[in-house]
Amino acid sequence: MLRHFTLEYWIDEGWYVGRLKEVPGVFSQGETLQELEENIREAYQLMLEEEEAMPYAVVQAKEIGVEVGSGTSSSVILITAEVGEVIKQKRRP
Repeated sequence: MLRHFTLEYWIDEGWYVGRLKEVPGVFSQGETLQELEENIREAYQLMLEEEEAMPYAVVQAKEIGVEVGSGTSSSVILITAEVGEVIKQKRRP
């Protein structure tokens, strides 16, 4: 199955460095944009293989507010998750 993701990339000291916007934690680099694309695909595949070996856990959700800023002008960030959302969980030794 072919899935499409957004590759965000930049040049850092002559290297193309990038990440998959929709998949946190998948980063890579390459000497060319083409090499970066190949490497990011490989990084994604390795992440999938690692996730297959992990057990699933059911996550519960709670909405919380976090105050941001100082003084009278502040913002509130709401952090939410879906009740019953399934995520991967690593086993602890």
